[in-house]
Amino acid sequence: PAIAQNYVFKGKPHNGDFTKSIASGHNRLVGNPYPSAMSADEFIKDNISVAEGGRRSTNIINGTLYFWHHFTIVNHNLAEYIGGYATYNLTGGVQAISSDYRINPTLDTGDEWPMIFIPVGQGFFVNTLLDTPSTYAGTGGDIQFKNSQRFFWRRPDIAGSDFGSVFFKETSSKNRVRSITPIVEADVRTKVRLKFRSPQGYIRGLLLGQDKNATMGYDIAYDGTLADEIREDMYWLLEENKLLIQGVPEISKGQEFPVGITLREKGPVTFSLDTIQNNKNDLEVYLKDKELGETFNISEEPYVLDMEPGEHHERFSIVFEPLLKPVGEIGLELGIKAFMDNENALLKVEKIVDTEINKVILYDAIGRIQHTWDTALEKPKLAFPVHEATGVYFVKIQTAHGIKNAKIVIE
Repeated sequence: PAIAQNYVFKGKPHNGDFTKSIASGHNRLVGNPYPSAMSADEFIKDNISVAEGGRRSTNIINGTLYFWHHFTIVNHNLAEYIGGYATYNLTGGVQAISSDYRINPTLDTGDEWPMIFIPVGQGFFVNTLLDTPSTYAGTGGDIQFKNSQRFFWRRPDIAGSDFGSVFFKETSSKNRVRSITPIVEADVRTKVRLKFRSPQGYIRGLLLGQDKNATMGYDIAYDGTLADEIREDMYWLLEENKLLIQGVPEISKGQEFPVGITLREKGPVTFSLDTIQNNKNDLEVYLKDKELGETFNISEEPYVLDMEPGEHHERFSIVFEPLLKPVGEIGLELGIKAFMDNENALLKVEKIVDTEINKVILYDAIGRIQHTWDTALEKPKLAFPVHEATGVYFVKIQTAHGIKNAKIVIE
């Protein structure tokens, strides 16, 4: 059985500014050297170029930090370790996956992702390399640690934000320290978190984050490449890069973000939405399948699909509105449906065809108008509160391509 043990650290706490060197083409294990938390964002900005929103003449590092997350301490035998690398940059953090075949690849994922504050004593890797293209690599040089990166706080973190601190060690609620400094504003950026499961059981989490300083191209410190590309994987595709984190200036309808998939064997894959943080635009997330010519709402439920092994780089994208079919292809009768959600007292109208709905009218059984809706009808899924007496009713949907009639029953 484990025996409780007290440890005493003796020595002078670090204070002030100092440097650690890193060579081009290398990574280096460093850590928070101060007797206080430090801001990961400030550390990154002090080690990337002015052109990328930082404070240096060149990119000393590639702008992404990698934290080893040890999920469960079984023993000190390396082959029994269960853990992986959690990732953080200026867009946000993504949890680790235990996928390294040299240890115990349980394929579990960590239940925490890194946040802005790095706790006392927390180690992490910095890197000067990207997988591709090499032109985005950091130059190496002196990694700067500064007192200005240090923070002190006592208040708890803000729910739904990434402002807090997680010390990555054995997973246990008593070991989680999540706090916020009073002098830093809450993170209110929209962040879309996806989850993918492969036929062999590998699970990957991806982050798409909104930041006004990011562009639609590759951005040091806002886009993060895979630190541990696994045998079966999903990733954002941007230029020649496979990304774990993608930062963009805006997340809105009409945008499309390609994803790539690598599979070793045939079998079911699962695409799901983990969460949307700060969903100010009421976004719904869809998986676009170019091969099938369909979009699937993974905000409502995961989408499961049998796939062949290989590299799939041209098939899938993440979009924020459904792919509507031409009216001439399937017509209004199949392209628009109206039905009653009696549990929530809502009349629902949904379309999968590309037509404009101008008016929705509800009639009772003898033809008297009960309700008319003629504004805010742009969305493909509409819901109208209805509190009529039980019975049969009729719905007339006027569109730019004609009229669709439907019968509903209010219970």
